[in-house]
Parts: sequence; structure tokens; C-alpha cells
Amino acid sequence: GSDGGGGDGAGSSSAKLITPTQAKMSKPVEVKHSTLWVDKHAPKVPDDLVGNPGNRKQLHDWLMAFERNFAHNTTAIKTNTTKKSSDSARAVLLSGPPGLGKTSMAHIVAADCGYEALEFNASDTRNKKSVKETLTDLVSNRTMGEFFTTQVRRRKKKIVVIMDEVDGMSSGDRGGTQELINFIKTTQVPIICICNDAYSPKVKSLKNYCLDLRMRRLTADNPTLNRLLAICQLEYFDVDRDAVAKVFESCNRDLRQTIGTLQLLALNATTIKNNKISGGGGSSSSGGGGGGVNVERTLKMSEHDVKISIFDIVPKLFQPRPPPKSWQTRQQVAATEISYRLDLYYMDSDFVPLFVQQMYPLSAPILAGSNHASVQRAQYNRLKLLAEAADSISFGDIVSSRIRTSQEWSLSQTSAVFSTLLPCYYMRGNLQQRPQFPEYLGKASTARKNVRLARELQARMSAVCSAGRDDVLLYYLPLLRMPLAAPLVDKNKLDAGVDEVVELMDTYYMQREDWDSVYELSQFKQSVDYTKNVSGAAKAKLTRELAKKSKHFVTAGRAASSFGAVADVPRGDEDDDGGGGGGGG
Repeated sequence: GSDGGGGDGAGSSSAKLITPTQAKMSKPVEVKHSTLWVDKHAPKVPDDLVGNPGNRKQLHDWLMAFERNFAHNTTAIKTNTTKKSSDSARAVLLSGPPGLGKTSMAHIVAADCGYEALEFNASDTRNKKSVKETLTDLVSNRTMGEFFTTQVRRRKKKIVVIMDEVDGMSSGDRGGTQELINFIKTTQVPIICICNDAYSPKVKSLKNYCLDLRMRRLTADNPTLNRLLAICQLEYFDVDRDAVAKVFESCNRDLRQTIGTLQLLALNATTIKNNKISGGGGSSSSGGGGGGVNVERTLKMSEHDVKISIFDIVPKLFQPRPPPKSWQTRQQVAATEISYRLDLYYMDSDFVPLFVQQMYPLSAPILAGSNHASVQRAQYNRLKLLAEAADSISFGDIVSSRIRTSQEWSLSQTSAVFSTLLPCYYMRGNLQQRPQFPEYLGKASTARKNVRLARELQARMSAVCSAGRDDVLLYYLPLLRMPLAAPLVDKNKLDAGVDEVVELMDTYYMQREDWDSVYELSQFKQSVDYTKNVSGAAKAKLTRELAKKSKHFVTAGRAASSFGAVADVPRGDEDDDGGGGGGGG
């Protein structure tokens, strides 16, 4: 719950224990690290918060004006009316990378405005029923604090609902996001929604009903570094400003992870001065003895232990190679960079190649040249680099397939080089847009679904025809498209039309879902959409008639799906032999 860090040090003295044998020491010896520094020094008042002062003020002003604007107004808001005006927003969407202090800011600003925060983690209970029940309980029940106040103060208690991790509401949580939106439309209680990615499809509809406050990643400015230095001082960890800045940058400017990293460094060290880690027990890895260990090298080696989002890994892979330091040769830089990029690859070896495949055409490679006098030459060079990257990715796919089919995991680094490192080397430069989720995953999922639908449809139709799956797709479905939809268009002849469609489906042992599958598998851009004029009432009537007249479809469908073909399937009251072997549409 406590994002960010930095506090006034309250509670830190309670962890200090002094024994008689330690009384002569210059400072008290503590039971070190009994609690996490992130929790111990969590912000408690607005002045403890770091960064994003503009968003903090907007949130404060919105909460202060909420009661005036909505306390007695239950009129439902419309979509897209809250994007620019905070006066018409009944909810706030607070977004930004992890570790900025979003949840802490929501709690502290709410308390500063006189509200009592009730937090609801949307990742725990998030379907339609649970969201509705929980939100209703949150705003109708009283908090424990109200029972210890007077009657006058009890009536004035104000509540704000904090919905954390709203981007945790996935497509599997049916209706959860929509139920939250419905609640926001008429709520008289302010709601603060928190997510990590404002561009996530999971919060796309929610944004239309919220005041959108996007928090920026923190920078290594004086307030941030001063907060970190204050925490180190309270913990008797002697660190200079330059070292704190390097730790902060190595943690991807995540304040929470920076505090955790400083605590880990303090386990075996007492001092970080002049780019050297020293003291604290003589561990060579932490710099004990030998004059200390270089901070940059230590952080570089341990950077893979820091949690980095896949959306942050991809830009790092496309970054140009840095120039060598004064103590490095070009060969050392190359070796270090290959090792560093391999570490990035192995942070998520399944997804990183897919992101690289998605983003490499959107990079502006420095190898293409930037001479404005020869634009055509630069474009030609870029096409050559794109071709080299595509060939490398193709070979990487071959190696990856070999690994998974033959279990030859010794080829893992070969796959990493060809699928990720080489394409990023050819196309290294500035990405023209932020990393996008791989489209391949969505298309592959659709392809698998279509294969399943085609297999099930062919299995049921095999009771009356000997066509294979490809024959069904190429020859049967194009001819079935119009007869299955055209009779349902005329509302005046709907009963006769439904009977005609049911009879045709009966011929091929089709079920209700097969009607949708026919059009889903055979609809292309140039195809006529026969279903666009079919009303919802016609589809509902078709569903009812199929349920009444065609119960033997289920038996046929299950048998066909189980055995791939049906030799002799009951036809209800019919006595014919199943319609022949090649009945077309």
C-alpha cells in the first residue's frame, strides 16, 4: 500500500537498543533492518511526498470541490465529459509507473482534505457481482473510527473510495470494469482509481468517466535526493549525494526500489563515498576491505535483480552502445554490452523477442546515416537494415522452434543473439513511439480459435459429407453464407424464414453456435456481410426454434466432435439416410 518513500523519521528511534557494553560507542547500535525502510519511512503528511506537485494540487482541489459539486446530485454523467473539466468528474484516474507514491499520495491528500480513505484492491475481487457488493458496502457501512466520535462529528464524516490496481480487471473478470463505471456515473462519494498504465486497454473505457491525472517518472532532483539522503542519515548509513543518484538511476528512477536497494547495500556496508563501497564486515562483494568496490560496477552487475517492466526493457535494447570509459577498451565495452543485453533478454525470454519483432520497423537506425543531403541513400540503407533484422528474426524463430521441439537448451544464447541482439544492433537508435504490446499474440489467438471452430464444424458436417476441413472452408461455407442469413432479414416472413434456416442447419447437423462460426470463418473485407440486416429479434427466435426442434443436434455434434465422423446418427423422426455424401449448400 505504501508507494514511494521518505518520511519524517517517526518511529525510527524505537528500533535503537543500547546495552551496557555498548554505552561507550559514539552512536547507538540498532537491531538493523527489523522492518523495511519503505514502510518505516513512508510519507505521512503532504510535505513528505516527492514529485508531481501539479497532480497533487489537482487531486487536492478536486476533493475539496467534490462535496459542493456532487453531494446532492445523482444525475448520471455522460462519456467524454470529464476529460478536461474537474468540476464534472466524479472519479479520478491516477496513473504512473510503479514506485512513484500513487497510493500514498491518494491516502495523504484525502486525509488532508478531511476524508477517510477506504481502500479496495481491484485485483482481489473484481468481477461484476463482487465489485457491486463491495462498493455498496463501502459507501453504506460506517468506518470503525466513526463509533469513537460524537454524534455531531459522526454526521460530518466524509469517505473517499480508493480503487487500487484497476488495470488488474482483465477480460476474464466479466463486467467488473463496467460495474465500476456504472457506480461512478451516479456516485456521491469521490472515487480515486489507480493504475500503472493509462494506455492499457483495460482502462480505456474507464478513462472517459474520470479526471485523468498522469504522474511522471521522478527525476534525480534535489527534493528526491534530499529525501533519500535523509532516510540514509536516519539509518546511520553514510552515503554521498552522487552515490544516491547512481543507485536511483540504476533502479530506473523507482523510489520504492531505490530505498530497498539502499537498505540491501547497508546490510554489508556502512559508507559509500567517492564512488566506493566500504565497511561493514569485510565482504568483498560489498566493498569490505581492499579500499572498497566501485559503485558503478556493482550496480551494473546487480541491475538484472531490479524489477524492470518489459516496456522499459525494449528501449534499452535499442539504445546505441555508449562510448568507452577512460579505463575501458572498445573490446571491453562490447563484451560488457553483450552481457548486459543478454541479461535484459533473460528477464523475459519469451516476450522480449516478440516485442523486438513488433518494434524494430519503428526504429530510426543510426547506421542508416543522418546526412540530409542524401535522403534517398539513408532510406535505402534503412531498408537494407530492415531486411537484415528480418532475416535474423526468422533464423531466431527456427532456433527457438528447435529448442522447444528437441529440448536443445544449449542453443538458448544462439536464439537470444538472432532473435533479439542482432535485430536491435542493426536497428539501434530512437524508437519512434512507445513500445506496443505484440500484435502477434492477438492474431495467433484468433488463428487458434478459428482452427478450433473449423475443426468442430467439419466434424459435425462429416455425418453427411466426406469433405475435409479445407474443403468445408473453401467450398461449403461460401455457399452457405446467403441461405443461412437471407431468410431472416424479412420481418414479415420471419417465421417461415426461421423454419427454412433451421431445416438447412438440420441437414448438416449444425448447432446454434455454428451459425456464427460460418460467418466468422468466411467473412473477408471484400465479402458481402449478409448478417448486418439480421435483427436481434430474428437471432433470438432462431435460437429458440433450434432449442425446441433440434435437440438431436447436440447428440450429433458431441459424437462428431468425439470421433471425428458419425456413421449413423439418429435423425429424430426422419427415415432418410442422411442426405447423401456430397450434399452442397
